[in-house]
Amino acid sequence: MGSPAGVGHDDEHPRHPVRITRPFLAGVTPVRWCNALSAAEKRPTAYTIGTGNTPDVKVDLAAPGYRLPTEAEWEYLCRAGTGTRWSFGDDEAALGDHAWFTGNAGGTTHPVGEKRPNPWGLYDVHGNVWEWTGDNWFRRYTKQPVDDPFLPPAVGDGRVIRGGSWNDAPVWCRSAYRVGRYPDDRYLLLGFRVVLPLPRDA
Repeated sequence: MGSPAGVGHDDEHPRHPVRITRPFLAGVTPVRWCNALSAAEKRPTAYTIGTGNTPDVKVDLAAPGYRLPTEAEWEYLCRAGTGTRWSFGDDEAALGDHAWFTGNAGGTTHPVGEKRPNPWGLYDVHGNVWEWTGDNWFRRYTKQPVDDPFLPPAVGDGRVIRGGSWNDAPVWCRSAYRVGRYPDDRYLLLGFRVVLPLPRDA
């Protein structure tokens, strides 16, 4: 997890081993606007934006049994066994085949699943919308446990978002790039992907 020396920013260091021990299922795409609309009992009118297949933004959503991935789980899913800058390799010129970003998005979100998936078949892990994780924001990877690292949210503090968006340069869409945002932020470039924990013997 993280970036090797000489790559990325300070908050991506040090690169360190992580082991995910708890099984879970993950959304193949960020949650779509129509998914959230059907799951939410009540949705504020001011936030009903987007179309059926675009990533859901500007919304609070509670779905029993589901949760946001931890930051470690998110990077695990994004990398899909790779160690390169993006899940498809180190060639920035190939990003347009895998992501919506400033170079091709035309200043807006796009329907999920239109670009190539990562090696595990997950779409939009790079670009389109930033994805919330469940972790509290922290500046550097220090004293993180190897097994299932997670920093619980603290009141008033930011949360980690990952993946970059349609409004970001390629460097921000890398697998290891990380940013902190406050949980009450509502922007057209913030979305989320859900995971469903499974029993350990599943």
